[in-house]
Amino acid sequence: MEAIQSSTLKELMLPVSPIEEQEYMRNIYKNLFEKIESVKIYLEKLQLQKKGLMQDLLTGKVRV
Repeated sequence: MEAIQSSTLKELMLPVSPIEEQEYMRNIYKNLFEKIESVKIYLEKLQLQKKGLMQDLLTGKVRV
């Protein structure tokens, strides 16, 4: 098929999940996205803490 025309698309019968299932999947996605964001923030915090500790150790501010 060289091109898809709108009339062809209008004739297609596509399966759609029930609205309850769509909402369930959306909630799962939202929860996972929020978890990933919070873990990213925590990782950045730990990286800054490590950088600060390394700086203290390398400058001799803290003895090993």
